[in-house]
Amino acid sequence: MSRATAAAAGHADPSHPSPSARQRVRALRWFAQGRCLAEDLDDGHTFTVYRAIPGEISAARPVFDGHRHRWIAGHPENPSSDRVIPGCQAFSTCSGCAYLHLSPSAEQAAKRQSASEILQRFANVTVHPDAFTWCGAPRGPGERTRATLSLTHHPGTGPVLGMRGMDGSVVDLDTCPALLPTLDDARHALRTSARQAGLKPNTPWTLELHSGPRSSTNASGIALVASCSEPEEHTPLRAFLERVHETLGYSVRTKGVDPALDKGAWPAPWPLGAASAPEAEDTWTPTTPQRYAALVAWVQEHARARGRNVIDLTLGRGLFALTLAEEASQVWGVDHNHHACAATLAWAQQRGIHNLTLRPGKATTVLPRLLREGADFDTVLLNPMRSSLGETLMQTITSCRADTLLYLAPAPRAGAEDLRVLLATGWRPTTWSIADLHPGTASFLLAACLRRP
Repeated sequence: MSRATAAAAGHADPSHPSPSARQRVRALRWFAQGRCLAEDLDDGHTFTVYRAIPGEISAARPVFDGHRHRWIAGHPENPSSDRVIPGCQAFSTCSGCAYLHLSPSAEQAAKRQSASEILQRFANVTVHPDAFTWCGAPRGPGERTRATLSLTHHPGTGPVLGMRGMDGSVVDLDTCPALLPTLDDARHALRTSARQAGLKPNTPWTLELHSGPRSSTNASGIALVASCSEPEEHTPLRAFLERVHETLGYSVRTKGVDPALDKGAWPAPWPLGAASAPEAEDTWTPTTPQRYAALVAWVQEHARARGRNVIDLTLGRGLFALTLAEEASQVWGVDHNHHACAATLAWAQQRGIHNLTLRPGKATTVLPRLLREGADFDTVLLNPMRSSLGETLMQTITSCRADTLLYLAPAPRAGAEDLRVLLATGWRPTTWSIADLHPGTASFLLAACLRRP
């Protein structure tokens, strides 16, 4: 039943429910972002529900986060055999980890199903869920290397610095099992500094915590990136950042506040053996070394780099380019982040790697220039962040002689849009994989190996 039909029949619209509403629902199938498509057992209309498992029947309740309503499944009447006890005290309220109630095998199945549906819908290609190979081990505790924190105030305990909850609140945790222990310790230390600096809660600012190993240039291994859209809040934010740097030893960076506040060295990346790279401003290793090393190994296996020319059009940390340079004839790296290019080049020179050429700039500009200069490539590597790279770049890639293309999509839907263009221009998939960089969450990296004659 559609929303319009339900409203005409006198049923509640699930997109605008009463706070006290309860809907008895059956979860039908996985949908996206950790949700299930569910059917209201009273009137048959469907909507999405969090914290459910397909086949379960439960009473769902609505929460409002200030922008939209979400439905949260209660304890099921018929618990699935895939359900496990979540290892987090705030699982029912925190919006961070969507799959902690699933067994590892069920989590893999949910992500395979999601990847299959994304490719069908946005890339116009049919891939059976079981066709995806798996890259990564089952989830373990304390694997987040980055966290975004929000601040609020509790009348009894004072400042609360934690994760954003399903209802828009800030979830206060004694311990967040998803974070690396060093990040969790940093969260508690920052709470004290926020109170002393007089930061106001519920203002439009964010704190991003990044972690790396302790080093001679950053003894804490922590970087704090702060942003705030209200100029009147910049004064207490300055006091907070100065206190954090002086008393805790964290490096600090700001976005849109005051570049003079940027202090300390950016943390070094987590070591990945031969794939390690030096620190580079505004770049980071997105997950634990063990998980990222598995993805580096996947790239090595599928790149066909030995004795060939390779171009990495999304250099980032430089881990893939540095690794492939050890067996390729020539490697080019392209990135709009000049710091990343400079750091990668310096590290290559220190290790005696002389077949790596770095070109700072946008891939849409740099690649056509390289082709006009006579460069050509056998293997192309793409690893964009949150947005698709666009049809123009895909067409330019297709115009070169490359016969192998590796596409790593941390945002699978955006990546599928590029893959649709590539598949329409003659590329053929030989391997579809899922790299589980953040187990327990709804996110995954979609990896595709494409070839052409």
